[in-house]
Amino acid sequence: RSTFTVSKAVAGAQAGDKEFTFAYTCTDGTEGTLKAKADGEAVTGPKVPTGTQCTVTEDAKTAAIDGYTLAAPEAQTVTVSEKDQVVNTSFTNTYTRDTGTFSIAKSVQGGPEGAANGSYSFTYTCDGDVQGTLTVPGDGTAVSSPKIPTGVSCTLAEDAASAAKDGYSVASTLSQDSVTIAKDQTVAVTATNTYTRDTGSFSVS
Repeated sequence: RSTFTVSKAVAGAQAGDKEFTFAYTCTDGTEGTLKAKADGEAVTGPKVPTGTQCTVTEDAKTAAIDGYTLAAPEAQTVTVSEKDQVVNTSFTNTYTRDTGTFSIAKSVQGGPEGAANGSYSFTYTCDGDVQGTLTVPGDGTAVSSPKIPTGVSCTLAEDAASAAKDGYSVASTLSQDSVTIAKDQTVAVTATNTYTRDTGSFSVS
């Protein structure tokens, strides 16, 4: 009688002590499950008669890692053709980090002529040392951030210097100053600048 082994490897994510489950079905009627960790250590299946074919399939549910999309390997079929033979199978899971974005659109109310044709600068600071700057036109066209990992929270702020206009006071508001990134989604934020003409007075004596 002979047997087979299953070993697991992971790319693109940290699996830690996570166990991955594999189901096997053999032509002699033998079936069951094996559990393997992503440390590459082989787990041995049952002994089966020579000439037996066994199909090994990974359970996608146990392979899932939060925040990642999995490219799961296909099932493997092995044949134990010799006495006391051990046929090795290896499964590699490739994970891709889930990402999303946010966008900022500028609304300009009042202000000097051409204010809506200008550009405005925004900073974003996110969990995990993700940060950057977006330059947004004043005509309402939304500008999207680079892709950011899901679950990350980002704080947004407008650069006061880019919003300032000579002779005007400005009230700057964001529809939301903090966003949480969701998979394959863009969180839309509107930034409104309301300008009021500066005034003064004079006296005659």
